[in-house]
Amino acid sequence: MPTYPPSADDILAGVSRTLREDVLPAFEGFERFHVRVAIAMVELVRRDASGLAARRQAERRRLQALMQSPADDLEDLNGALKTALRERRIAWHDPALLAHVKATNAADLAVDNPRWFRD
Repeated sequence: MPTYPPSADDILAGVSRTLREDVLPAFEGFERFHVRVAIAMVELVRRDASGLAARRQAERRRLQALMQSPADDLEDLNGALKTALRERRIAWHDPALLAHVKATNAADLAVDNPRWFRD
């Protein structure tokens, strides 16, 4: 049973379904390509919105550990990391830093294309 008001995910799922099932079959060639791009963009926004809080929470925890800081604001933590790197208090090749960067980038890239990280 649908909820009211519908969630953003429900709305985006409906838009994606309508584009895929009703609009896409009506086009060929370059126009069809444009509809497929629109579907991909809607699906990307759905993935981003659905996992954003969890991705940012994980990033926050990693930065708190890396910076040994109880700060809770992600922007402040990233600012502190930039300052520590600039002042050479953290080396660019520090294993903890590299693990953090790898995990943060992998999480964000998985939003762009989840097939990249299926294995």
